[in-house]
Amino acid sequence: ISVNVSESFRSKGLGTSIIRIATHDFVSESGLKEILAYAKISNTVSAQAFQKAGYSAPRPARIWDNEAVVMSYSSRESEAEIHNAQDSSNRK
Repeated sequence: ISVNVSESFRSKGLGTSIIRIATHDFVSESGLKEILAYAKISNTVSAQAFQKAGYSAPRPARIWDNEAVVMSYSSRESEAEIHNAQDSSNRK
């Protein structure tokens, strides 16, 4: 997942909503039960957005020779949380 929110729309929770909705749609369509998301270790904002979107707390990882964090998502997230995210995005 790669999310880039225009500077004028940052700090409004849009990235989290985008991640949550995209994750739900992908899991629903693909049938996969788990997703792993990686972020640069220095990108704490991204890790926070993924956590707020229902991913696990970041754990240390390595991607090639780069230090990173990995977060996982399990399809146990409820439909109500997805609808709340969509409603929240529509109001912004």
